[in-house]
Amino acid sequence: MTTESIAPAIPLTHPQINIHRCLTIRCAECGDQAWDGYQVHFTTENNLWAGIFQDGWTQRPDGRVLCRQHSTEDDCAHQGHDWQDWAPSQPARTTSYRYCDHCGHSDTRPTDLHRPAGAQR
Repeated sequence: MTTESIAPAIPLTHPQINIHRCLTIRCAECGDQAWDGYQVHFTTENNLWAGIFQDGWTQRPDGRVLCRQHSTEDDCAHQGHDWQDWAPSQPARTTSYRYCDHCGHSDTRPTDLHRPAGAQR
């Protein structure tokens, strides 16, 4: 059995054939595409960079391009977190928590109920 080509003998330079070039990008860390899994197609390199940088993506000093979430996590990994003040959890108050205002990372610790008010731990 032979397979015959169904393509007619028309060259790709035929005036009715249009070849489209588009650019897409993925995060170097997670592989996600821009805009929550929707693959955006850019027509030029300038449009690609402008679009992703406007959405919070960054190009790191080592050349990696990271999505918004991984960009903020990488910032904190290299520069430290921007922690909120410790706050007691409710209702038991046996644990305190804090969040990083930049990347959203959270941290918890046991609350010392016998510590005088204002004392540092």
